[in-house]
Amino acid sequence: MKLSTHSIFFFLMLLTACLPPMQHVKKTDAFKKMEPLQQIKIKDKQLVFNVLSTGCTRTDDFIIESQIVDQQCQLTIYRIKPDRCKRAAMPMTISLDWDKQKHCKKIDALLINPSITIEPETF
Repeated sequence: MKLSTHSIFFFLMLLTACLPPMQHVKKTDAFKKMEPLQQIKIKDKQLVFNVLSTGCTRTDDFIIESQIVDQQCQLTIYRIKPDRCKRAAMPMTISLDWDKQKHCKKIDALLINPSITIEPETF
């Protein structure tokens, strides 16, 4: 029994029609990494900090998540898009909108992220 190309194609189309649909993966689910930070400050309803960038880091690569734990507002800054450039790592300042009154009310805020230490170049 010899199958034509059309028969094989039709069979494959029927087979794929029976498969469940692919699940939609949110950008934040695909890559979400707690980012090491340096020089963190709150300035005019913004959280300002430095990260290491190899050339492709943008402000919208980061999100802030907060949760109340034991009467403390714990903040975590996540990188949701990797920096895949190949330049030497350099500090970059990021400013994200963040309102302490809105997210933490009158509770003290605690940043969970690890800090980075940038060593000066030795000559």
